[in-house]
Amino acid sequence: VCGTCHDVTTPDTDGGPLKTLILADGTDTSIPFPIERTYSEWKQSTHAGPGGQACQACHMPDSQDPNATACAGGPVRTGNLPVHDFVGGNTWVPKIIKGEFSDTNAIAGSAGGIGRASSFEQTIQAARDLLQTAADVDVSLLAYSAPGGATAGSLSARVKVTNNSGHKLPSGYSEGRRMWLNVQVRDFNGALVYESGQYDTASAVLAVDPQLRVYEVLQGIWNRHGNNSCDVVDSLGRKAFHFVLSDCIAKDNRIPPLGFRPATAADPNGYELRPVGITYPETAPGSGILVNYDEVDYAVVIPAGTPGPMTVTARLYYQTSSREYLEFLRSQAIERAIPGENLMCAGEANRPAVVGAKDRSRGEYMWQRWNGPESGDRIFANSFDATVFQQGYGKSPPEAIASGSAFTP
Repeated sequence: VCGTCHDVTTPDTDGGPLKTLILADGTDTSIPFPIERTYSEWKQSTHAGPGGQACQACHMPDSQDPNATACAGGPVRTGNLPVHDFVGGNTWVPKIIKGEFSDTNAIAGSAGGIGRASSFEQTIQAARDLLQTAADVDVSLLAYSAPGGATAGSLSARVKVTNNSGHKLPSGYSEGRRMWLNVQVRDFNGALVYESGQYDTASAVLAVDPQLRVYEVLQGIWNRHGNNSCDVVDSLGRKAFHFVLSDCIAKDNRIPPLGFRPATAADPNGYELRPVGITYPETAPGSGILVNYDEVDYAVVIPAGTPGPMTVTARLYYQTSSREYLEFLRSQAIERAIPGENLMCAGEANRPAVVGAKDRSRGEYMWQRWNGPESGDRIFANSFDATVFQQGYGKSPPEAIASGSAFTP
């Protein structure tokens, strides 16, 4: 049941796939392009075998409430029953739906909204709770040379991220989803000595540094710019997310699940599922099974006079939508002159809509929901316009998943 929606391929046209997967050397594999393969990732892991766990174990966990009941037009069932949370890692979009649509009584012509604000908060918390079970982070100190009063010291540490989920970490669509490691070294007084993976909450910019580790899949268009490569940016150098136009994978360093075997009978080379741009070692030579963890080494120069001991802390973050993705949606809407929602969907029932994008394109609307002030201020273009909500929702704030620390002598 889960696989019907979570193994997504480009649409069929005339009996064949719209796009097929092209490798880094330009070879067309004739394999329908794998937009999303969450189900196959699970199916090729230990979780799908004897003693494993089905998708429902994490996404529809059994209630432990002895008074739990369920009724679907028949006899009432009681006892431990699956809870229909259906959550993944998205804590941001439910917040938008709650804020924009759960209470619309203040808007002229509104039917009052969908209500259930507390249910949306429950969904957000359930997603956050699930995220915090997805991975473990361990930090080990490899070497340390204490700084002197006039001489610099050095430190090297290894961060291990273990995937506890039943699919790649992160899984799902590639559009803007990412995880990254934030690694900090602080001195005895708590002053910051070193940082990799710095994220600015005000601008939603993840700083690029030489040791930055971002877990993501980047899909692109082969030879789009005539350079015989998988291009993931447009002619202006901006990241592009063209979804069904993609036919190649430039990067996929997402962490495999336990017991992950990319090769299948239909795809003996594992082209659909294998990592790209990174090598995860096999659990045993020739086994074809990849480890379910990533190990990243960090080398740090410690300035002279820095008071020790040092603390090394690594935090793993997940983000639903990056700034680049929201900028892409907005730029596409503007540059392609996509009409406002009410105009584009004028022939549909219940138009004009009184909530949502209304007289803006969906791309512009989502950008405003992402970028606008969180205060919920309202703007009036003129006395004849309905109230336009300009509330923002925190720029898809990152969620902390797991952390670990190590200490120098």
